[in-house]
Amino acid sequence: MNYYRRKLIESWIVILALLAVVSMYQDNAFIARGVFVPVAIYFIMNARVFKHFQRSAPSPKQVIEGSSTIQKWCIAAVGLQILVAFSFLLSGGNLGDYLTGPASLFVAILFPLAPPIFINQKELYRRLGEQA
Repeated sequence: MNYYRRKLIESWIVILALLAVVSMYQDNAFIARGVFVPVAIYFIMNARVFKHFQRSAPSPKQVIEGSSTIQKWCIAAVGLQILVAFSFLLSGGNLGDYLTGPASLFVAILFPLAPPIFINQKELYRRLGEQA
């Protein structure tokens, strides 16, 4: 495993730890906001590595065009979001009553983006190994 692959895995761990701390302490605003400071410092200290990742990673367009499954997933997810939005709009309901807390909002936002993000990271990991 080369240096860049280790840094990529390390960044995944940092992001997952950030999400875990924010979701665990979402009621304590000081901790939920304060955890972003060490993460920001980590990313600033490793800016050179992340610029290398940007050059090596496939673009979102390449990821979506590269897989018909991802294309279908994105179309279905957007369609589902439009359907939910129109149903709440026409019924006069408030979606905010169902999405309480940052964790549920995170899931609602990440739902359509998760497969392309995972494919993108897998391709980046593969490309970083080829460069070694």
